[in-house]
Amino acid sequence: MARDRRGRLIVPRLLSCAAAMVVAGLAVAAGADRAGHPLVDRGPFALSRFANNPDAAGVAPLRIGMLTSLAVAQTRSGDGDASAKTFAAASALGWRDPAVQAWAAGQALASGQPEIASLRAEALLRGDPDGDLAVAVMTAIAADRDARISFMDRMAQEPTLASTALRTIPRFAEDALDDGVALVETAMASGVRLDAASAALAGSRMAQRDLPAAMSLQVALYGIGGLNDFGFWARTFEAVSASDDARNPFVWTRSETTGAQLESIAGGDGQARLAVSGLAGRPEHLAGIITIVGQERFELAWQASRAGNGGPDLTLDATCAQPAAAIENGRLAGNASGWTRTVSVPTRCKAVQIRVFAPGNGGNSRWLANPRVTPLD
Repeated sequence: MARDRRGRLIVPRLLSCAAAMVVAGLAVAAGADRAGHPLVDRGPFALSRFANNPDAAGVAPLRIGMLTSLAVAQTRSGDGDASAKTFAAASALGWRDPAVQAWAAGQALASGQPEIASLRAEALLRGDPDGDLAVAVMTAIAADRDARISFMDRMAQEPTLASTALRTIPRFAEDALDDGVALVETAMASGVRLDAASAALAGSRMAQRDLPAAMSLQVALYGIGGLNDFGFWARTFEAVSASDDARNPFVWTRSETTGAQLESIAGGDGQARLAVSGLAGRPEHLAGIITIVGQERFELAWQASRAGNGGPDLTLDATCAQPAAAIENGRLAGNASGWTRTVSVPTRCKAVQIRVFAPGNGGNSRWLANPRVTPLD
């Protein structure tokens, strides 16, 4: 049986991640098979009756839902040859069953036919876009360079397909997330335009799962941003006034606990500034941004308005965002350019949140500008 570029069996892998769902009644979820006959989970031909018993399935009515359930049971029992024959028989009854589409896509990939695999993947995404089989097939497409390119051609012709495919990427297995990002990079390089809402949703879901992968997806979708210049993706503070629904971890967003007024303005030197007013007169964190720091030590630097004691009105500190944990923030140091502090990051920390902090003392109208992250090690 054919294998992908990582040496994994293609067709069984397409089904294994969703085999339990299929056997439990993937066709039942649709309510009927292609002939319109209802498929119920009771009686002598109930799917659950032969989910793990291929022999029992052999006497069931010849319907596509029954055959695909038999094929999945055969796959789970390790009988790949029998499973392939059963899937072939099921495909002769129609192509609407998601398991048949997944099988056909795997067969095409195994046979070096990326164009056919892309067509089958497209059909599956149209029929069952949020199913586990769609995720499995798109994982296989993303892992195959020729299939990625072919699928991009389909996306260019059908713009809505791009947004549907993008929804599957945050659900890829951890070792396949890089392939998902490569799929998006190929799409953007090919001129495919993704729906803004779908792109934002995919980024948000990826961030909930894996922040470094989410940063890679952010760059694939929107470019390098300010990473090379500032160590952050965002160049300005414009998002601090955005609604909660528009939150993106890689732009500056307001803290959910502050009641202060935050605004992005241009300073006299042309630098973007975070302007703060309406403070409650107590120490509080006002805003934050996520960045990925590969080094164990880095320097935070910024400029800020001065408090009455000569110190900064606003400061920056850091905390580990994934996994949630405290990290060591060094003492504040002032220089001609502004303020700095050294931050030490534990090796298990995958992503860091940089936060704007307002000390209790200071004026009611404050500003912070030119934040930067500079690796030290």
